[in-house]
Amino acid sequence: MKDIEVISLSSGDHDEDDNDDNDNDDNDNDNDSSISFIVPDSSRASLPPPAVQEIREDIRKVIRKIMNDPAMKEKSQAQMDALIMVQTETRDIMIAMKMGRGKSKLWMVPSVMDEEVKSIVVCPFVALLEEQYSKAVTARLRCHNYSLSKSVLENIQILFLQVKHCSSQTFARYEQPP
Repeated sequence: MKDIEVISLSSGDHDEDDNDDNDNDDNDNDNDSSISFIVPDSSRASLPPPAVQEIREDIRKVIRKIMNDPAMKEKSQAQMDALIMVQTETRDIMIAMKMGRGKSKLWMVPSVMDEEVKSIVVCPFVALLEEQYSKAVTARLRCHNYSLSKSVLENIQILFLQVKHCSSQTFARYEQPP
């Protein structure tokens, strides 16, 4: 498995080659090409555009704030690439990363950067859900543990639930756009 795998959820058409990091197809959109910052005819990395550099610094500031550590920054380039994608992608996305690669920041950072951002965090285990929920509470994010109460307030930023709740009627109503 790659360090990061991105799956677009907004389109019914999905081509397996869409996730190939080495794909230099001329039809790639600008968002996809901003992830690797590789010059097509060179193996040397180029500098990212100034807008991406600004987003990176904003993300680093939020990570330092969340972790309450002035020296803290992203765990890896894969985590930063995923955070940039979360901040800039206009389509629904799902990002799969290996254990310990910093997935928690993918829903924490956007919630701090923009109070209107809403995330759904699905945890396969109760202990993991409780740990992630505790992190969000500590970071002072507006969150809700769906496993404890099915009554979801409108102003929450992060909704935590177990896999078994994803198909419930109550949750299905939450998924509907306003």
